[in-house]
Amino acid sequence: MPTLQQNGEQDSFNQLIIDYPKLYNNANFTFCVPASWKKVIRHLSAQIDDALKRQPKYSIEITDVKEKYGQLRFYYSLVGPAAGYYELEQQMDGFIDQAENHIHTLSRFEHRSAKRST
Repeated sequence: MPTLQQNGEQDSFNQLIIDYPKLYNNANFTFCVPASWKKVIRHLSAQIDDALKRQPKYSIEITDVKEKYGQLRFYYSLVGPAAGYYELEQQMDGFIDQAENHIHTLSRFEHRSAKRST
């Protein structure tokens, strides 16, 4: 079951896993992201879950969620019939792009705030 790791401390992502079991129940990774990204990942999870509810022939396996070089990395594998696959994949990638852009903006804001406080 995935967990959140920040500064060597383990903090459970249990509520996210409970709220989105189709996304995370079979995941075998550690959420390794800053705590400030939690809301963005929750929103991304909700978008993906909603899209999959409208396309019940498809399922997703999220293989990793992590921070790399200050950016969100969200890896997944989509499973389903060929008809409509590309469109759904494009939609998922769009959701991920939005989340990455939001985190980039958030990180820039946090960086500026940290500079001002020093």
